[in-house]
Amino acid sequence: MQKYFQKYGYTSRDLGAISVSARAWANLNPNAYFYGRPLTIDEYMDAPYVVEPIRTHDCGLPSNAAYCFIMTSAERARDLKQKPVLVAGLQGPLYNKEVFIFGRPGLGVGLQDEFDWKAPHWPVFKMAGITVKDVDLFYEIGSFSVCVPFSLELFGFCEDGEALRWVQDGRIEPGGELGVNTNGGSHGEAFSGGSGHIVEAVRQLRGECGSRQFPDAEFGMFGNPDAGAILLRRS
Repeated sequence: MQKYFQKYGYTSRDLGAISVSARAWANLNPNAYFYGRPLTIDEYMDAPYVVEPIRTHDCGLPSNAAYCFIMTSAERARDLKQKPVLVAGLQGPLYNKEVFIFGRPGLGVGLQDEFDWKAPHWPVFKMAGITVKDVDLFYEIGSFSVCVPFSLELFGFCEDGEALRWVQDGRIEPGGELGVNTNGGSHGEAFSGGSGHIVEAVRQLRGECGSRQFPDAEFGMFGNPDAGAILLRRS
């Protein structure tokens, strides 16, 4: 993230939009650790650094949490009590020198080369027959808040170096354009290794989320900076 700041001209305050957004969603989630406790950008800026530019609010919550989701065939799911959500696309993570779990290809950190990044039409989108513009909900495991902007650029939600400008002004908060970690994510609900994110995506696509419900959501996506991803579709 230090390299990203230097290359694209961002500050800690820009990064704070990610944590503020996560807490805004958690504020609406009764299962979240920070339910009823939103975060302002000034409170974020007053928090101490862990390792600059990462502040305490940028770190996921070490948690004891349990989630359950059941997978079966679409044919079998039609006869079940709960409304099914369908797996529309899936791709595994990449493993090469350009992949860094807390970064994005092209940054030139670790073993990476430095180059201008252009997101491809990933297999997960081809499998679902959609483009990234069709995704309503996006979930990222969020060990640290920096993973969110890197993932947004990796999958093509915004251009190379644009993520921290793109997320400003409530764009990923409740009522915004893209629902990002609508459960509060690892910074607001709990750090669950991504399980809570997938359960939340299913609930959103079923229309079960009450005051935090994202309107008319058809596609929800879980993806990480290693390019592993799953696309879910409303049935």
